[in-house]
Amino acid sequence: MLTCRITPIEDLSLSDTIELTAVINRASSKEHAPFWEIFPKQRLDGVSLTEEYPGFTMVMLQDGDQIVGTQALGVKEEYVVVNLLSVAPEYRGHGLGSQLLDIATKFAKDRDRKGLTLEAIDVGRLIPFYQSLGFVEVSRITQPIGRWESVKEFELVTLIREVF
Repeated sequence: MLTCRITPIEDLSLSDTIELTAVINRASSKEHAPFWEIFPKQRLDGVSLTEEYPGFTMVMLQDGDQIVGTQALGVKEEYVVVNLLSVAPEYRGHGLGSQLLDIATKFAKDRDRKGLTLEAIDVGRLIPFYQSLGFVEVSRITQPIGRWESVKEFELVTLIREVF
């Protein structure tokens, strides 16, 4: 049975940080994600997780003691920003991504925000997945080689979903 844990990023234990970064990195590994060809060197570590997302709240879906899905939620103006939405490859196709976004929606409503916003790289099924859940594309920008250590140009898409 899956359980949900919500923790401010600053309160994560070292073991949580290690496990979270492992799930996020596995979700974007060469075997499971087409953007490996764009970012062959990019890997998140525990230090960059806490440094890059100060003030964010981590949502962790767990199967027993194992973290199998996660996202980082932060408040920016009228929206809740969703970052690092990741589901362990062996748990995909069971609605965990949708469940995480439902939790993000409740998070936004509890904070009287208009909705959710996220950025996604346009590869594979990511954009259609978000659109199937009510997200609408609001911008698309071609990013140059070198952005975030990319080795190819890529399309960065910003999407929003109103919740009120």
